[in-house]
Amino acid sequence: MGREAAAVGDWQGQSGPGRATLETDFVRFSGPFRVRLDFAACGSIDVDGPRLRFETADGVLSLDLGEREAARWLDRIQNPPSLGQKLGLRPGQAVRVIGQLPPIGVPTVAKADLVLLAIDLPGGLDDIDACAASMEPGQDVWIFFEKGRKDVTGADVILRGRAAGVTDTKVCRVSEGKTGQRFRRR
Repeated sequence: MGREAAAVGDWQGQSGPGRATLETDFVRFSGPFRVRLDFAACGSIDVDGPRLRFETADGVLSLDLGEREAARWLDRIQNPPSLGQKLGLRPGQAVRVIGQLPPIGVPTVAKADLVLLAIDLPGGLDDIDACAASMEPGQDVWIFFEKGRKDVTGADVILRGRAAGVTDTKVCRVSEGKTGQRFRRR
């Protein structure tokens, strides 16, 4: 999701302006205090006027986002986008899958507008070169890889893609251990 907004946060007697970030399964606030709450640890999540409220065993985090934004965030929490929606997949779109990916809900074909490439690091960096060489102008490729590695990072994947002549355009959390980076042939 990766939504961010300026907000006034209240948590355990502390209050002040800061930055709120909404992710797929947690919310984070950074300001005069810092807190990260997993949605699974919340007894309830609701909106009270301009405030988005997260009730936990440790207390209530209240984020004043404004009525409209608070309602949007609550909707995103209650109705998270599917992986296909995060990737921008459309019904009927021609997709080619290379490697092992979770189900995405669209048929796959050999010649496609969009390529989904799952790589194993560090050796999979070579797959980026081969994939980029086969791309046509305007074509996108999502490259999925393990995150949190020390030997090969997301920055290494981006640099390898750029060196192969494609431009990085978007990043997407796929799962707890995997991330995706979209590239486009210009």
